Amino acid sequence: MRLFAAAAIVVAAIAAHFYAMDAGIYVAQLREGTVWFDNVLHACAGIATGLVWISFLKRFKPDTSFFGAALTLLAVVALAAVVWEAFEYAFYLVFKSGALGLTVYEPSIQESLFDSASNIGGAMLLLAAWALLRRLNATAE
Repeated sequence: MRLFAAAAIVVAAIAAHFYAMDAGIYVAQLREGTVWFDNVLHACAGIATGLVWISFLKRFKPDTSFFGAALTLLAVVALAAVVWEAFEYAFYLVFKSGALGLTVYEPSIQESLFDSASNIGGAMLLLAAWALLRRLNATAE
């Protein structure tokens, strides 16, 4: 179920990304000076990555404590964010004109930090929801 939810989030985020490109949302936001839509999509990626990590832990390390799972989830999401940002920057270096033609991002440390923080923020939202569900399940028993 978690993997299905992660896949659904990724598919929805990718569809939203291409819709935003086609509809000119990114261009309009760049003109306004703040691109918040990209950060929402990065938060969704953080949630999806976290769901995949939880599934991995539940399958291969089911005795992991909530605290241990939370710490490793944040680490995995942060690592995934850094790897993605490195990929984005490499894409920019190799295909500079194509990357600039997308008008989705302007590569900078600030943009990369905001994107990574958004991924981690999504992971923190997932952890909060997971903690709440654990508490509700414990109360119901």
